[in-house]
Amino acid sequence: MATVILRPSSIGASTTGWALSPTVSQINDDNDSTYWMQNHAICYYHGALDDLDSSLSGATINSFTISGRAAGGKRGAADAQMSLIHSTDGIFATETENFPNTGITTRTTTSRTTQQDGSSALTYAYINACEVVFNPD
Repeated sequence: MATVILRPSSIGASTTGWALSPTVSQINDDNDSTYWMQNHAICYYHGALDDLDSSLSGATINSFTISGRAAGGKRGAADAQMSLIHSTDGIFATETENFPNTGITTRTTTSRTTQQDGSSALTYAYINACEVVFNPD
């Protein structure tokens, strides 16, 4: 199966700690000139992802990863936890990634090949019931 990129499609109610009034178009457009800036010690993004195209409903899903693009701040390098949350199974696939203070970089989590239970295959419906969390330090 080809690689499919699912971008954020909404901003969850628990999202906090970002400068101004961020919009989802500032983080899902693949454009480094639009971004969110953390302005509080407690900072968190939780939101839905685009759904997989319905033409893929019968396709085999081999794996998923989470990628984030960010830069370290005034204090230097910054860590961020990136997680996938399933609507029923809860949070899983959490990894902490380091973003150096050397400009914008992309960090990608380890590839996951199963659902949260560790043995069930990934499915179209399972992936479509997931949201993402980005939690910088």
